[in-house]
Amino acid sequence: MKYTIMGFSQQALLDAGLDTVDALVLRTIKDMYAAAGMEQIIHNNNRYIWINYTYLQAQIPIAGSLRNLMRRIATYADMGLIKRELRHSKNGVRGNFAYVAPTLALDALEDYSPYQQAQAQEQKKQHEEKAATIEEQEEQQQQEEQQESIPLCQNVIRVMTKCHNKDSSIRDTSIGKSLGDDTPFQGSASTATPYSSPNYIPLHNLLSASDIIATHDWPPDVFKAFVYYMSVYYKTFGHRHPRLSRTSLEKVLNTLCQITLPADVIDLTAEEEMSMIDQHFKTRYATCTDYNILHYLSGHIRYFRFMEVVYK
Repeated sequence: MKYTIMGFSQQALLDAGLDTVDALVLRTIKDMYAAAGMEQIIHNNNRYIWINYTYLQAQIPIAGSLRNLMRRIATYADMGLIKRELRHSKNGVRGNFAYVAPTLALDALEDYSPYQQAQAQEQKKQHEEKAATIEEQEEQQQQEEQQESIPLCQNVIRVMTKCHNKDSSIRDTSIGKSLGDDTPFQGSASTATPYSSPNYIPLHNLLSASDIIATHDWPPDVFKAFVYYMSVYYKTFGHRHPRLSRTSLEKVLNTLCQITLPADVIDLTAEEEMSMIDQHFKTRYATCTDYNILHYLSGHIRYFRFMEVVYK
């Protein structure tokens, strides 16, 4: 990236939300301020120069119309890049006359160090590489844990003589008993939630460090439902849910705690979503599933679970 634009740090311009036209206008103002022949006033021990907008627009017509130029200069004053002083007369002539002076904030846009920027980029690269290494180690550990466990679906799958809709449920009344009294299938979502259950599972056992960071600013109900799903999965299979990509996490964020009906979209509470999650894990599907959360979000699965436990 080119370090300077019109003598200003390009990165500083970007950070301030300024473009190349702004850089041109600000550079012209600074050049005019440095010229000895500019008409000036002293106000509060500060030197101001008179800005003739018509003259300024004639010097840099590429900046746009006179009105656009005046709007930009007003914006610079609001940002603290320049100071403006309005006078209603000049040399005995009545009218509105604008005087401006650059500020230290404008001078700061010129401060740049190629070495410091290169150093910052190198530190950012090292940080990203370290984060990638941590994620790779977590993924490897998770794979080792999964190899030591037996998926639930391999234990309960039965031969079926009739093809069913993959989203519809096949009730198995014995599944709760076969899993034991401490499984998440006993009781309602409100009593099994990891926030109140005596079998509380620490968050770091459910999510990787990077996933905790990625979801920390989610809406509370969505985050609570998401953590509840991971808790039920952990209690069911004995290991952490497979890691989710950033795209998958975005899908979870945009799907949980709302349900799309034929003619409406309904917001759900965390407790309602958790009751649907309980029903999902109690449900046997026509094809074996590992109960990945992405399966729960696919097709019409949540719609059917909603109709079974919330809408009824």
